[in-house]
Amino acid sequence: MLLGAGAAFLVPTLIYVGTGVAESMPVGEALGAAAEQWTSERQNLMMTGVLGLFPVLCLAVVLWIHRRMGGEAARRRYLAAGGLIPILLVLIWVNISFWSVYLPARTNPGFPHGLELVIGPGMFAPVAMLLGVGLAWFLTRPA
Repeated sequence: MLLGAGAAFLVPTLIYVGTGVAESMPVGEALGAAAEQWTSERQNLMMTGVLGLFPVLCLAVVLWIHRRMGGEAARRRYLAAGGLIPILLVLIWVNISFWSVYLPARTNPGFPHGLELVIGPGMFAPVAMLLGVGLAWFLTRPA
């Protein structure tokens, strides 16, 4: 679970640097821009990473409930993977959709851009996580 939280936290920074390089920024400039973006007032990469932890926290609650209800540990690992994969996919999707518009000029694209960085982890990722956990539950049920 800790590995998943770390991955969700780092996705925005990795996508930022990757998008910058894909948009013809030199690697050094993309890393420097990412360092600046970590402390910026708008579209802060650290806060974007913190928002990505929300669906992981929701997954942790689901897994805690499963454990408290007597669920077996082997199945819980599948449920964790089934929930974490959709979370990371949603986070990757929303970060690519925003940062590809923002970079390389690093100018704010204006309203409504940027909302996906909040709506994705706040609404889409928890729903995708529940669907992934449900699918993992269904696929690992006893025969």
